[in-house]
Amino acid sequence: MNDVVEVIVTGPPDFMQKLVETLIGERLIACGQLAPIMSTYRWQGAVENATEVRAILHTTRECSDLVMRRIQEEHPYEVPCILISPVMAGNSRYLAWVAQETHKGPSSS
Repeated sequence: MNDVVEVIVTGPPDFMQKLVETLIGERLIACGQLAPIMSTYRWQGAVENATEVRAILHTTRECSDLVMRRIQEEHPYEVPCILISPVMAGNSRYLAWVAQETHKGPSSS
């Protein structure tokens, strides 16, 4: 069984690029993929539309709690969308690379 998880988070474009770079720099994620999206949601009684970016982040189960905590600390939204799902299967070489590139704890640059 592999240990890789996928973290999905949405937010403002400028913030999301910086977030991904920070998490990679801290070796909490191996990869972050960014894509523009249009979100429609109910917030404080009103229907809202927003141009956002969705990030798909690849990390390990061991790092996932710390990744979520870092996102919550930095995210400008009061209630950010952060979803974590196990990766059931995939390219074994890619999954091994994700595990190799991520570390829980201080960066060892």
